[in-house]
Amino acid sequence: MDALANVARDRHYMLVVDRRLPGPGGSTIVNKTWQVADVTGDFALTATESENNLSARTFQCGVTLPSGTEKGVELALEDSTHFGAPDQIKTNVDGSRLVRWVRHFDWGTATISLASQQTQLQGGSMINVVYQTGQ
Repeated sequence: MDALANVARDRHYMLVVDRRLPGPGGSTIVNKTWQVADVTGDFALTATESENNLSARTFQCGVTLPSGTEKGVELALEDSTHFGAPDQIKTNVDGSRLVRWVRHFDWGTATISLASQQTQLQGGSMINVVYQTGQ
């Protein structure tokens, strides 16, 4: 988290959320969100990390996507050189959609989620990656 926070600060991203929350088993959850403005428009960058004395760790990082880019991102992730076929596709009655890939590695698990047509999200879509090490 510190490395990401340093890069965000160096690039002058505006920190809009910086909080520490109680987590399970006496752990602490650190949550930060930056508002970023660049040539593609404004977007939000979020990061959440569990801090504990156990061997298991979780780090989550997400970014909102510019409107209309979610299908291209989904196709890129589905490419066999990336993550391949998703493990789950869920379309809700309101038209919102969640596509999820779960991949296991020697070091732990990565879960990639692409949410689209979400009215509460800036731009309507977000890609989120959760890394879990240990268990």
